[in-house]
Amino acid sequence: MLTQAIVALLCSTFFMPSGLADELPESFAEKSLAIEIRENEIVLEYRVGLARSELKKYCEKHSCEIGAGSDSELMEALAGGLAVELPQQISIEVGGQPVQPQVTQSRPGGQHHVSALVELRVPFTGIEPGTTLKVVDHSFPELDGAIRLACKGRGAVMLRKSNVALLVVRANRVEFTKMSKSDREIASTIEALILISSPSRSK
Repeated sequence: MLTQAIVALLCSTFFMPSGLADELPESFAEKSLAIEIRENEIVLEYRVGLARSELKKYCEKHSCEIGAGSDSELMEALAGGLAVELPQQISIEVGGQPVQPQVTQSRPGGQHHVSALVELRVPFTGIEPGTTLKVVDHSFPELDGAIRLACKGRGAVMLRKSNVALLVVRANRVEFTKMSKSDREIASTIEALILISSPSRSK
């Protein structure tokens, strides 16, 4: 429990560079994407933080119902909008074949004033050793920003290799400012080679 508390504290410390989301500049999205590969599914946890002014623009663009425009209403609107958009904005290939993620949770991020967390899953009946995984985040292409990426296996699943850290708190924070479109896509890509240990360990 103590270890989990320390990790949670580190996540809240490292997710935003300057503390609260309202300190972020306009036209800027602070994002993270963490992937956990299990024997029967892939779980993705996506987080994004925006300045309040930028979030209001998002809500106006998507005709969100935000009531009086309080922080909680803005975050709920952001989470609801992302639940619809993200399955089309995060591309996933397993073994070179595109797969469609399913949103299983969307809610305010909880760590910052205006942020959202979305959990997506890709279920499957089994995964073969040596299978490749490629995930690309295309969200908020109109904004500058920064991203942290992470990928790990769980249970019997191990990674033979990966281009990102195991945990978001250990990930390099990459800023998109002045990046070309192609360089931004590279910076937003997770690639991994999956191995399966035998016998299967308990989850």
